[in-house]
Amino acid sequence: MTEVITDTVVITRHPAQASQLEAGLGEHGISVQFCPLTDFVLAEDRVPGLRLVAGLHAGVFAGVVVTSPNTVRALSLLGLDWARLADGDTVVVATGAGTARKVGEHGYPGTVWTPTTEASAHGILTDLPGSRKLPVEPARPVALPQSAAATETLVTGLRGLGYRVDHVPIYHTVVYPGPAGRRLLAAPRPESAQRLVDLHALNPRTPVVLTASSAVRQLAERAGELPAPLAHYRLIALGRPTASTATELDITMAGTATAPNAAGILQILRNL
Repeated sequence: MTEVITDTVVITRHPAQASQLEAGLGEHGISVQFCPLTDFVLAEDRVPGLRLVAGLHAGVFAGVVVTSPNTVRALSLLGLDWARLADGDTVVVATGAGTARKVGEHGYPGTVWTPTTEASAHGILTDLPGSRKLPVEPARPVALPQSAAATETLVTGLRGLGYRVDHVPIYHTVVYPGPAGRRLLAAPRPESAQRLVDLHALNPRTPVVLTASSAVRQLAERAGELPAPLAHYRLIALGRPTASTATELDITMAGTATAPNAAGILQILRNL
């Protein structure tokens, strides 16, 4: 097996978002630094989100689709009682194992359905019809709380499968750091804060994992703050949407990890 040629990787997210990806890289001797370019805040108008949560508590929805740990955090801040949700028959669907774990951490004791082909919106749309886990119920919609910056892929795809979808943007992606009082993420612990790196200090020899389309856009807008030209950096896209945004902005990626885990990142690092 080809040896990984780096001992450090920069990931463009907040330390509070660290997951098994970072843990997996650490198991292979790779140190992770964090360079958050974006932050996440509850929508200023919380009424639509509060109504959605009330509907979930009342059993109005046949299912709820959560697409990221931030969605889980936002629903909890809006008052969703995950344990109470498990008392009914609402099906909980998540894009992947990381989001499913976050649902459990927030108090949901039931089983969360996740796709097996790919941890993404595409995976949900591919696997859900054959799973029989979430039958189409004309009288009961599916709740889809998301970021205001989310693409239309999932809502359009679910409607194409015959579901009634209540699509509610419950949080926004903003430039880091976001306004206090609305932020979804807690302040980093001292040990994690030591691993924060500013954009102007990014070493072009250190691979950078771009975690979302919003991070790609921020990097493009703030490329002038880098100590070297953007083209000199070895950039890795986490997920197809991230890679697609990079293509739109004419930013070259060294590779794309289709699953949010260490294995995909390590494979790309071996080929750099």
